[in-house]
Amino acid sequence: MSCDRSQLEPLVGEWDLEVLHPAPEIGRLVGASNAEWVLDGAFVVQRLTIEHPQFPDWLVVIGPADGDWAYHYYDTRGVSRTFRMRIEDRTWSFLRMGEDFYQRFTLEFAPDDSRFVARIDMSHDEGRTWSHDFDMRFSRVSPRP
Repeated sequence: MSCDRSQLEPLVGEWDLEVLHPAPEIGRLVGASNAEWVLDGAFVVQRLTIEHPQFPDWLVVIGPADGDWAYHYYDTRGVSRTFRMRIEDRTWSFLRMGEDFYQRFTLEFAPDDSRFVARIDMSHDEGRTWSHDFDMRFSRVSPRP
C-alpha cells in the first residue's frame, strides 16, 4: 500500500462532535475539532476539544509511515501515543500496542463526508480481549469547499 495524501482529505475541515460514553456519570459530551494541512500538504494536524474536565484537549499529526499512515497523538496531560493507521474506502482503522494497554478505533465516513463515527476500544491483555471504551460522532460545521 502507498500513502495517497488525498485519502486524508475527508478529515480536513471544522467539526462539531459528541462523545457517547458508557459511564452514566459522563454520558454525552460535546466538543469541537478541526483538521488542516500543514507544511505544504505534507501532514494533517487535527485539534480536538471536549467540554469535560476528564477529557484532555488533543493535538494529532498524521503523516505517511512505512506504506501506511502514522497517527501521532498528544494531549494536555502530556500523554503521547502513536497509532498505525490504515485507510480502506470509507473506513479508517487505528491500532496502538502500548506497554500499558492496547487501543484500537475505527472511523466510518458518510458517503458525502458530512459526518463520521469513531468507535474506541481498549485491551489490557495484549489484544486477546477488547472492551468498548466510548464512541465519538463528528458532524461537519460547514460544507467542504
